[in-house]
Amino acid sequence: MKKICLFIFILIACLSSLIALYPSILQKRFFVDKKEIIYIALAGPMTGESKVNGMRMIQGVRLFQEEFNKKNKNYSIELLIFDDKYEKRRAVKIASEIIANDNILLVLGHYDSETSAAAGEVYKKIGMPVITASATADIVTENNKWYFRLVSGNRFAGSYIANYIFYALKKQYVSIIYDVDYYGTSLVEAFENSVDELGITIKNKWGVNTDDKNFDMNIKRIITEIRAMKDTGVIFLALHGFEAARIIAALKYPGIDYTIIGSDALSSESCINYLKRYPKEKIIPGYHSDDIYSLSHFMIDLSNEDAYSFRENFIKKYQQEPSWISATYYDAIHMAMEAIERSEIHDNPNKRECRKLLREALTRINSAESGLNGVCGLTYFNTSGDVTKSLPIGVYNKQHFIPVFYQYKIVADSEYDSDVQNDTYIEDRILVDGKKMQQYRIVFTGIDINKISNSNMRLSTCEVDFFIWFRFAGEFDDKQIEFTNAITPIVLKQPIMAITNNNISIRAYRVKGRFKTKFDFYHYPIIKQTITISINNTKIPKKKLIYVPDKLGMPDLQSIKINENLNPQFLDNWNMDDMSFYQTTVRKNTTTSDLQPVSTPFVDYSQFKAIFQIETKSVSVIIRSYLPILAAVLMLYMSFLIPSHRFVPQLMLLLISFFICRLYHFWLNLFFSVPYILLIEYMIYAFYVISALSLLYYIIMKYFHKYNTHNMIRYVSYGVRVLFIPVVFIIIIVFIHIDM
Repeated sequence: MKKICLFIFILIACLSSLIALYPSILQKRFFVDKKEIIYIALAGPMTGESKVNGMRMIQGVRLFQEEFNKKNKNYSIELLIFDDKYEKRRAVKIASEIIANDNILLVLGHYDSETSAAAGEVYKKIGMPVITASATADIVTENNKWYFRLVSGNRFAGSYIANYIFYALKKQYVSIIYDVDYYGTSLVEAFENSVDELGITIKNKWGVNTDDKNFDMNIKRIITEIRAMKDTGVIFLALHGFEAARIIAALKYPGIDYTIIGSDALSSESCINYLKRYPKEKIIPGYHSDDIYSLSHFMIDLSNEDAYSFRENFIKKYQQEPSWISATYYDAIHMAMEAIERSEIHDNPNKRECRKLLREALTRINSAESGLNGVCGLTYFNTSGDVTKSLPIGVYNKQHFIPVFYQYKIVADSEYDSDVQNDTYIEDRILVDGKKMQQYRIVFTGIDINKISNSNMRLSTCEVDFFIWFRFAGEFDDKQIEFTNAITPIVLKQPIMAITNNNISIRAYRVKGRFKTKFDFYHYPIIKQTITISINNTKIPKKKLIYVPDKLGMPDLQSIKINENLNPQFLDNWNMDDMSFYQTTVRKNTTTSDLQPVSTPFVDYSQFKAIFQIETKSVSVIIRSYLPILAAVLMLYMSFLIPSHRFVPQLMLLLISFFICRLYHFWLNLFFSVPYILLIEYMIYAFYVISALSLLYYIIMKYFHKYNTHNMIRYVSYGVRVLFIPVVFIIIIVFIHIDM
């Protein structure tokens, strides 16, 4: 008896150990692959006033590093972080430290133009490839074949701002405030060149030096002069975020309406965060920041599907929205690793030679065909190591940075020339720094659910009652909207609200319809379902119109709900778990004929998607779902309590429990007509295996009784009764782990 008990104890201990090691076995923690370590330096302001920008650099790079190290079998990225403290002297010092480290293959950074230009001289002398995704002054990459830039430079940005003021804002006068450093002067130079060509008048121009001990006094003088002017025109700020915020806070107050526009520094967190410190901005969000225009190198609302995946992973890791800095540096390290894989430096011990090969690989990424599709779009370098990308323009509204209604994007010569021949709207096209750009519109779109009902699990359909609204500038024909996953076509009729103010319109509708969706029952009865509503325009292609999720929401929506006594209602025992809105692209084939061939076989349209995740959280539903299996298991266990010589009653209980489980399995297959196995079915299959083993146990026990081996009968029957519960417990633990 003692030996049997010892055996049972050892068996249970072994099974428990296997359960504990199960996650590790799945993740292959016992097997460590040998990878070549790639050392990459990241240099930026990790302390000081601009440390938030350095933190955003780290976050973007770290996110890619973790994803890459998990997936790649040959390389592992090791990141070395250097703090230049936003100072030129410090940047030169750490650049010397970086190049002295023979393990480092490439540098990401520096953040601003001053430190990048200063450190760039050190990198150029020794031969170290560097990629910046934030420093925009032309001097950074000029005459430095080792420095590459992943964002559009100031020559393009300055010219673009001038064109936007003239064509989109339709203003004839400007005033300029700029920083006298590399960043500010290069930006203003490009701006003034374009202003002269467009015929815009410069009313006044002020330069500021942040290193000047009289900086605060100079700011006060400039503000006084601006307030004394009758018409300043548009105020163009070629300043860093910190300085721009101070001037904006001094300028913006009730009764005075200045139109302010700036480059990427105004869309950085350092600018808006500094404005948020002011008491009035805290009390009234947008008091200082509302209606400030700025360029940005990344806006999620206008981005591709890779960008939405990046945003989702970023929020999951850092619990906050990614800034343009995080996005561009995510692409920067992506570009670095792409060049490493193309440079054939694997296992090359000569790191200095590797740096040279790596620089050559970067120079070969010089066309759309060889370019990198990143979260900020297609990227490739010109002969100067620069890129030229379309720059979204946004405006602050209640501290939200949202796209403006009219944007411009760079288009190919063939597309541009074709539009000129076929389109009479010449003002939709501009020429910026030799690049042809085409205007497109933004229509802000929002959806709010009232009720989800009458779901059909077999057909994967459900009825949805919701509000939908559109916010746009100028004219917009919302009758061309197509609800792409509606079972029957939905036509927007009379709006429940229509408001127009200063050429900005809002139209809202109440829609009821049946929609096709994808139900996923794998984790039944713990289920998360996704209800999707998608729309696109049937007439206007994406190059002319993009739907963007409306972050500001629809005004007066709550009052409409209250008047109509509306409260969100979902399917029985279901709760709203999450919701997301984004725009994507749907591609449709164009019609062709022998008489009228088309130049392209397809047309891209902007598609707006609203995704609502609902989750069943009813304990009663979960219990009811598992109850038949639990009843069958309990009945099977009761058969082991019957004396082993009573074979027929044991067999009867086994058959009853088996048929209970089999009937439940048949009902599941009938109700959930899906081509995959449900997770709960694996538990049923486990029960089938236990049933088969139980039958084998009965047969063995009958054999023991035949030969009167009473001791063996007692030991085995006792062991089965003891082991049955741990085995069932182990199976439950395994399924819980899989479900999580």
